[in-house]
Amino acid sequence: MIATFNGATIFGLAVNINVVLNPPAGQVTSFFGISGQQNLFGGLRGRVIECEGLLAAPDVPTLNAARATFESYLDGYAYTLVDILGNAWPNVLLDQFVPGKAMNGGSAVYLPYRALFRSLT
Repeated sequence: MIATFNGATIFGLAVNINVVLNPPAGQVTSFFGISGQQNLFGGLRGRVIECEGLLAAPDVPTLNAARATFESYLDGYAYTLVDILGNAWPNVLLDQFVPGKAMNGGSAVYLPYRALFRSLT
């Protein structure tokens, strides 16, 4: 399945997406004279979504446009991310886009990247 963000196929080739649940909120309480602790569950606190991939284009200007499109989502708005397994994650922010070193593959140019997203729900 092709991953999308806000309905756009911005991820390129060889996409790997890992969704990790943030630790839940909680309050731990202990009482004098009583062994042990009490934990009060405070709800979930979203997820971190790690993504790695490879932007590919026939020439450098097209690769730069693909990178600019990806980086345009560093706008503070939450969108829906659909991962490579077809799971839809609503209310997701792009927090970080880290490009690697561009490579010339003869008939194409490539840019490996790593991106971090934050799911608010």
